[in-house]
Amino acid sequence: MLNKAKRLLTEWFSPYNIEFINEYGDVVQTLHAWTEQDAVEWAACSLREEAVVIRKTANIFESHIILQRSNVVEA
Repeated sequence: MLNKAKRLLTEWFSPYNIEFINEYGDVVQTLHAWTEQDAVEWAACSLREEAVVIRKTANIFESHIILQRSNVVEA
């Protein structure tokens, strides 16, 4: 019960949201972080085929993109 409450509070109140987007433009996974450093580390560890967007949420109605990485295509 405590872990579930902690997870819900993290989803609702964490200031950074990391979205992993596949090649079709669909959000595959969303993670939440408390610090910008943690958010950037999640983005750095993502797969090359995924695009990554990190959003900083100011409140429920407003968010700003602070980092966006497109998928990496090797030639």
